[in-house]
Amino acid sequence: MKSIKSLNKFDIVCFFLALLFALILLPSNFKSIGILLFGISVLLLTFNRKKYFNTRFFLLNTIFFFGIILTLSYTSNYDYAILKLQTMSSLLVFPFLFSLFNSADRIFFSKNKNLFLSIYILSVFLFNTVIFLWFYLTHYSFSDIFFHFHRVIMVDIGNFGIHPIYLSIHCCLAILFSAFIFKDIQKKNLKIILIFINIVFLFFLIIYARKGPLLAIIITSLFWVLFENKKTLK
Repeated sequence: MKSIKSLNKFDIVCFFLALLFALILLPSNFKSIGILLFGISVLLLTFNRKKYFNTRFFLLNTIFFFGIILTLSYTSNYDYAILKLQTMSSLLVFPFLFSLFNSADRIFFSKNKNLFLSIYILSVFLFNTVIFLWFYLTHYSFSDIFFHFHRVIMVDIGNFGIHPIYLSIHCCLAILFSAFIFKDIQKKNLKIILIFINIVFLFFLIIYARKGPLLAIIITSLFWVLFENKKTLK
């Protein structure tokens, strides 16, 4: 492994990018700091090498945000509208930052995508299971934890709190990412572990009982299976 002194600017970018995939493990007051550090590292990398900007990528990934801006033309509540745009600024910021990566960067990220996805899957798994087991072992019986777990993840864990519907979305994304990397795993033991993790995700989806994410993952999974087996439809 490289020592801290030998790390170059791109290594630092990769570190903070990995941190973004594990962002769910950070308290809410530190999440914005993690995003800020990633943004600063990307800008420093850009300033120290030949300038590059993927205009096509940026426009394609910000079209939804600019479409929302157009809705300002028929609203009278500009204060509320501006506030909502600020909360959705990630739809502009992240495409901008990723547009600064050149072709070599994108090739590196593509080759290591399974690593980043694995970090996300493991982070979502740890967030759900550690909180569940802690409150089950210290506060509630197994039957009571089902009833109180919604309050636990929203209120009782303080700055780590998150609404069940967002945590359901995290679980669904982790399941989809698991299916994506499952076919690339060669070791049987790792496949068994990944299957177990996804069973746990399904367990938590039942606890959260949010119809939207459940319906979304069912529909997405159907399309994924269809496209995966019908290459000409891609």
